[in-house]
Amino acid sequence: MLLGYEGNYKEDKRCGDCTSLTINDDQAGQTLTYKGTLNEVEELHGHSECQLKVTTTGGQGDFTYTGGFKENQFDGKGELEYADTGNIFKGEFYRGTKNGDATYELAERKNMSQLRRD
Repeated sequence: MLLGYEGNYKEDKRCGDCTSLTINDDQAGQTLTYKGTLNEVEELHGHSECQLKVTTTGGQGDFTYTGGFKENQFDGKGELEYADTGNIFKGEFYRGTKNGDATYELAERKNMSQLRRD
């Protein structure tokens, strides 16, 4: 359910720059807050300055993603920060999945690990 939108419209559709888009998904127990751009069919779509924050009932699984989107999916360079652990994943995404070179930072140990997927 759409809770709020601030941004541009084109031909009666949310499109272009989006200052704030908030959606509540009762079935999944999630609230999504997005700042970035939307394409002509109202999908999250843009480059590195897009940000999506997901909060869940109970707080387990909350995260913030900053990076590129294509057709509502993480795509291109991005960063995932997990609220419950503080761990950060920085790397490449393709069609919503981690794909390519990445760095994973463990918040507790301040230890950096290089991950590589071919």
